[in-house]
Amino acid sequence: MQVLSGVIIAAVGFGVGEVVQRLLGLETPTGFLTGLVLCLLGLQAYRPLFARIAMAGFRRNAAARGLPQVFDVEVETSAEGIRISLGHYTIMAGWPGVTGLIRSGDYWVVLADYQPLYVPRRWFAGADEERAFVGEVLERIPPGARGRSPEAVKAAA
Repeated sequence: MQVLSGVIIAAVGFGVGEVVQRLLGLETPTGFLTGLVLCLLGLQAYRPLFARIAMAGFRRNAAARGLPQVFDVEVETSAEGIRISLGHYTIMAGWPGVTGLIRSGDYWVVLADYQPLYVPRRWFAGADEERAFVGEVLERIPPGARGRSPEAVKAAA
């Protein structure tokens, strides 16, 4: 479905490029480049739109099957590691396995043995709570991981 939609967007982009070329009286290579640029812009705009459409369909199908749409989520740090619980699912990463703490958009990502653990920034009551979390994680992770987390170090300061 996503590939077919991408092909359709590409065709529309090239078609619009051809129209722009003719309206402006430009030569064919310019029309092709215009179409290519419009095609790439269309694909970039479509990616997040497709993700939203796909997620909405996933949630709608899950609801139709009677699956819960809201889960209790808990993030806990301890002397052993970080634990994230979502509904009946729990993942625990020991501090020695953490290789970095990265801020990616609206998330803090704890990398543990190449497995990303996402902690949404919206879960924090405020900047102080977020800073405390980042500081605690930095205190507990190995020195090499701290060195690979310069943005986290800056955020905790």
